[in-house]
Amino acid sequence: MGYSEKPKINFELGQNRGKPFGLIEAKIKNLSLGYYNNFENDHYYQIASHIGEYGFFGFRRNDFDATGFFAPPKILPFAYETTTVFLGIINYKQIGFLLRTHHDVFVYDTIKNLKNEHFSLKSQFKYVLNYKNSIWELSYKRDFLSSNIVQRSINKLFAFRDFLKLNSHIYLTFI
Repeated sequence: MGYSEKPKINFELGQNRGKPFGLIEAKIKNLSLGYYNNFENDHYYQIASHIGEYGFFGFRRNDFDATGFFAPPKILPFAYETTTVFLGIINYKQIGFLLRTHHDVFVYDTIKNLKNEHFSLKSQFKYVLNYKNSIWELSYKRDFLSSNIVQRSINKLFAFRDFLKLNSHIYLTFI
């Protein structure tokens, strides 16, 4: 009879940005399932698979009740936002790669089916160098953005944004 790892279950209650939240997460081997709720207007479901110390990939669905958040209920009587995210991170020695897709739909009138829809694809390459008491991190990120704004007519916007960043950290060690 083989060894079977028991699932680990975490439950957290806390406060984030002045709002209480609850998080429950179940892990078994390299798979985790999670549910987050801030008890007001936001909750998400997440599933992730971990590749040891090399990173993970996962999927998240976020639902946000936006009634009264962006405008008073008289202006936006019914509004909600749904976000779907796929995230993959791979690290090997000093090199890291991140891939993230983000699809966002903001519905502000269900009767007329008026909505804003956005899609983004982010890729980032990172190289980290530890030298003496410092960490140097060089990263290049490219974002592809697509926006489909439905009002009286359909407008489409496609854009690329590029970022090159150098971060440095200096740390001291005391005996």
